[in-house]
Amino acid sequence: MDNYRKWIVKPQNYLIKYFDKDIGFIISNGLYYGIMDMQGKLIIKPQYDAIYKFSNKLYKISIKDKIGIINEKGKTILEPKFDYINTDDYPFKFKQGTRYGFFG
Repeated sequence: MDNYRKWIVKPQNYLIKYFDKDIGFIISNGLYYGIMDMQGKLIIKPQYDAIYKFSNKLYKISIKDKIGIINEKGKTILEPKFDYINTDDYPFKFKQGTRYGFFG
C-alpha cells in the first residue's frame, strides 16, 4: 500500500523475496523464482531455481545446477548451461565442464 492506502500491487499467491526499486520484485511460488514489476505484472513467471541481481539490469539465474544470465525484461543473455559464472568482474568469467572462458 502507498501513503494514501491504495494498493500498489494487489495481493497475489507469490512470496516476495527481494524488492528492487528499478524493476520491482523477485518473487517465488514456493518452489521457483520469477520477477514481477511494480504494477503486479509478471515479467518472468516463476521458473528458475534461483535469481540474483548483480548489475543494474542483469540477473544471474540457475536451473538444475546450471547458471545463465537474463536481462530485466527476461531476455536470455547467456543460456543456463554453465557450471559457474563470476559476475564480480567484467568481462564475466565462466566455467563449462573442464573449459573456462570470458564473456563481455
